[in-house]
Amino acid sequence: MKKFLAWTLIFAMAAMVVACGAESTAPSGSMEAEPSALPEQSAVPDVNEAQPTAQLPESTPDACENIGREQNKDLVYYLEGEETKEPATLYIGDGYSVYIPNEGFQLEHDTENGVPADSWESILNEEVKFEILHLGEMDLKQAQEWVISEEDDYQLIEDKRGGLGGTDKADNVLDVRFETVGNSIYALISKYPMEATEGFGVTLSVVADTFEPIQ
Repeated sequence: MKKFLAWTLIFAMAAMVVACGAESTAPSGSMEAEPSALPEQSAVPDVNEAQPTAQLPESTPDACENIGREQNKDLVYYLEGEETKEPATLYIGDGYSVYIPNEGFQLEHDTENGVPADSWESILNEEVKFEILHLGEMDLKQAQEWVISEEDDYQLIEDKRGGLGGTDKADNVLDVRFETVGNSIYALISKYPMEATEGFGVTLSVVADTFEPIQ
């Protein structure tokens, strides 16, 4: 009888061990996440696709009407002899407004040596940039000297209108216009590679033409 009870106890313990082993391996299969339960991955934007240019909230129809300019217009220029129309939106900055293409440029607010700067960099070519710097109450000569000092990689010369232009050792072009608004002066700076003169160079020149002060 004692032997029978002993063998019964041994078989019972073995059964418990097997049962525990089965329980420990079961969750590994049951823990697999269903495809529908996996979090959706957000789409990664293609940097080669033109993205809309960010505009300040102030560039509303009412704000544009208050300064006598349309919120939206087409920039018209010629590339390789063909007329090109580029949809643009009015950007209202500190004391000025300017039309910026709706696609292809990313707006950034920054300072350069303490000078406030609004800049639009091409998302297709980081060497292409349009900047508007508020130089404060400088005269033209002081503004020229400031730009020459800041952009010392470029060999700049003065043009007939008081602007500056030149290239650096990598054949990148820098074109600077100066606009006086009351007692303040602004520097409109276009940067682009020499080989992009007939493309981005033309576009940025047309953008600079749309600059107007807010009186």
